[in-house]
Amino acid sequence: MFFSPVSTEDIETITKIENESFAQPWKHQAIIDELSCPEASQSVAKAFLLSQNRFAVVAYIFVRFLIDEMHIMKIAVDSDWRNRGTGSALLRSMLKEGKRRGAATVLLEVRPSNFAAIRLYEKSGFQTIGVRPNYYPQTGETALVMSKSLKEEP
Repeated sequence: MFFSPVSTEDIETITKIENESFAQPWKHQAIIDELSCPEASQSVAKAFLLSQNRFAVVAYIFVRFLIDEMHIMKIAVDSDWRNRGTGSALLRSMLKEGKRRGAATVLLEVRPSNFAAIRLYEKSGFQTIGVRPNYYPQTGETALVMSKSLKEEP
């Protein structure tokens, strides 16, 4: 497995993973638009799939940088690649990129019902620092706000 910036060839697979992973997925055009956002950075994890005899996207992460903060917008792993350390490895890679780019803190919002994501973030050193009531407009769900300092990261 290796990590690389998102390319236009990756968008179809990202859209597929997005639709399988989220109840309110980003639309195809929103993913395309994110690639041109000046504050954004994106990365994919690619693995060699024997069945297709090629490297393919198995996970992705989208972040935005604002001054000294990195905000995780999206992270998702193809269902066939979950529970293999793929998400953890991709997150670690992006945390290193955040530190390299001068981010002191990483922030994200997550649904309280997304136990797998919360477990991933807690294993990676994130802590819950607050809640955002009615954060998800489609469902009215609250979001947990989680944070991690990059000051102590190697």
